[in-house]
Amino acid sequence: MTNYTEVLSSTQAVRISENPDSRPIGGRESGNLAVKVWELPEPGPRQWIVGNLLPDGAITILYGAGGQGKSYVALAIATAVCRGEPFAGLTTRKRQVLYVDAELDQDEFARRAYQVARGFGLERPPEGLFYHRVLNSLSSPPVQAELRVMAEHHRVGLAIIDSLTIGAFSADVKDGREVLTLLKGINPLGTILAIDHLAKAREETGFVDQGPYGSVFKSNIARSTILMKKGDTPGIVVLEAKKANFSELSPRTLLRQEFEGNCVRYTLADPGECITDQRPLDQVVTSLSKHLEGAKPIQVAEDIDMAEKTVRNHLTALKRSGRVESMGDGRWRAIPEFPDTIAPGIREPDEDTEWSDPDDRPESSGIAECLRIAA
Repeated sequence: MTNYTEVLSSTQAVRISENPDSRPIGGRESGNLAVKVWELPEPGPRQWIVGNLLPDGAITILYGAGGQGKSYVALAIATAVCRGEPFAGLTTRKRQVLYVDAELDQDEFARRAYQVARGFGLERPPEGLFYHRVLNSLSSPPVQAELRVMAEHHRVGLAIIDSLTIGAFSADVKDGREVLTLLKGINPLGTILAIDHLAKAREETGFVDQGPYGSVFKSNIARSTILMKKGDTPGIVVLEAKKANFSELSPRTLLRQEFEGNCVRYTLADPGECITDQRPLDQVVTSLSKHLEGAKPIQVAEDIDMAEKTVRNHLTALKRSGRVESMGDGRWRAIPEFPDTIAPGIREPDEDTEWSDPDDRPESSGIAECLRIAA
């Protein structure tokens, strides 16, 4: 016999069982059962679909002003993820991808898909990239149900929605309740990259980031948000993490965007060439990294056209975060970074990866400095 306590709330009672399991509530036969957390095994580390930008199993919003090339970047991400290959230096996990399009049509999408594929050295779009054009609102329950069935049928591991605001055309995305209904309705798709528009692109004082267009609940429900904008350096676009629930905010990702005839290519830009596109803290680190024997604050200030007092303040903050250190004679140096996850730009080794020397096999695939893939 199951012992439980009934706590009346509205017209429903919550049953707290002494023998619950960890299956989703929808899969249980006997009501809402609480889980004994102390009996659960500890989950493994959180997985990421792209670098530390797209967390697995969550909603990420990529937003920016019109004309920035967000759709092309999303398509390049989709191509990389389908193949499990790096996207502009960022590690990816191989997944099937469903591109849900509310802005263009099938022909234009295929045209762009071929352009991006050539940028990866492919003759055609990769296997595992699926396309669906939505004609009705994403806030419609029948549309949401259709997408869920489609994602399950094709075993989709990443859904890209282009775009969130236009796709929800019958909903008022400035209304928090409607945004909640929309995002909760598409949440079962799993890992989602939703493209969106900027709330307010410019004022008289220049660029102002007001987040994605509409209700603040968009940003509240998304576990990660990324602002995309054109850099100060020609041909550079900047991906700037604005929210990250599962990690620290990633440094800005600087992408070189190249359109050459019928080919579109994205590569990771050299920070040294695009220093004006970096955060001030990153500018200081980049400057120090060029001075192998260290540099004084006045030298850094001259390198990046920043006040010496500001540089000193940044050095203090960077020292606390372990990114720089004082050499004791007025000079500072950058501390090389050794991430504890797979190095950006390196594909995760498969179980059957061959190694030229057994001693080269890393103890953990997450230790970047030990990873050497045999030629």
